[in-house]
Amino acid sequence: MTTVQSPGTGIASRTAEPRQLRRMKESTGILSANGECTGMLRNATGPDGHHELVLLEEFLTRHIRQDGLRSVQCMLLWTEWVRTCARQTRRFPRIVLEAAFRQAVSERIGCDIAHDDARGAIWPGIRFVP
Repeated sequence: MTTVQSPGTGIASRTAEPRQLRRMKESTGILSANGECTGMLRNATGPDGHHELVLLEEFLTRHIRQDGLRSVQCMLLWTEWVRTCARQTRRFPRIVLEAAFRQAVSERIGCDIAHDDARGAIWPGIRFVP
């Protein structure tokens, strides 16, 4: 068990920490260290495509956290990605569409999409941080 203090209320709470909790791959990114595109998103040509990939990398870094007790719906993350991209670029994503987004998140967390009868497609073991 780990004790965590809430930043808003200052109240300490305890959360379970599974022993075999997988770690998100830090080295796996959409952009390599030299700024080149990796994986399926190599078709991102031009400054707009590169800017969208940088936005995706920032989005995943800021809004996805590992959590052994929770899971997040695929459509929730996709919707938040579209909102973030639309705020920054004033248009719908052109390079990172839903299939590419799902692949990028699955590669980042090292886990495939699971199906929950109540919520549909989910990524287990992560949570969305607004």
